[in-house]
Amino acid sequence: MDKLTATMGVLMINTICTLKCKKCITQTPYHKNEQNYPFENLSKEIKTFFDIYHFVDHFDFEGGETLLHPQLSNLIEEALKYKDSFKTLNILTNGTMLPNEKTIEICKNQPILFIIDDYGVLSHKKEALMALLKEHDISFRVDNYHGDAQYYGGWIDFGDFSNKNYTKEQLQVVFNKCRSGNCGAPYIKNGKMLLCPVQASLKEAIPLQKNEYVDLCNDKISIEEKIQIAEKFGEAPIYACNYCLGFDVNSERIPAAIQLTAEDLKNINKDVIN
Repeated sequence: MDKLTATMGVLMINTICTLKCKKCITQTPYHKNEQNYPFENLSKEIKTFFDIYHFVDHFDFEGGETLLHPQLSNLIEEALKYKDSFKTLNILTNGTMLPNEKTIEICKNQPILFIIDDYGVLSHKKEALMALLKEHDISFRVDNYHGDAQYYGGWIDFGDFSNKNYTKEQLQVVFNKCRSGNCGAPYIKNGKMLLCPVQASLKEAIPLQKNEYVDLCNDKISIEEKIQIAEKFGEAPIYACNYCLGFDVNSERIPAAIQLTAEDLKNINKDVIN
């Protein structure tokens, strides 16, 4: 069976962050057990992903905050084994940390792009990070997420992830406008390859549905079977669409990176599984 292609692939490498964003799409502050996923698991996920996909335009490391992962440099090395299968390896960061020396060395002269989300005063290491990347000729992009001219108008408001009980017709409308639905871009979290970050970040009470995800680390499932499931990504609405307000260019926007207060953090219900 032929391998697949996609516009992008996303690997979530951790669920810990330096910020506590109230409307974080990956629901990082709401995870039960914040953690850096083990290198051994992530490296297997990378390998299996590229056993399934012949080519993606870009392969992204996301979090959490990616620079918090103690083996980020090793993970970059693993991904670069497949650099013929992507145009760029994107490292997303929030401008609050600097990569260590080993990470910088590995990124030199490689098809790597740091994407820096600029949250204004919250991103207090942004200027130092830009200077470091410039010094070593490593590509980067800064997306502005503060003030009146936020990237794409700010963050999308996905709602409270409650069940909207859409009719079949309403569900199809939500899906037809969905960015993830239209591009079928796979999103990997803790061994599961899914259609979108919303599906990955739903609460524990909302189970994944059969044939709506690929269990990358299950060796009892053949690569051919995994390809068969993945090639249907984006063909039809999934169960998780019922819990989403939509993910399209016309979705309602909110100011990015509003932080949970100390009181909020005392009272939040951490009910997102890892």
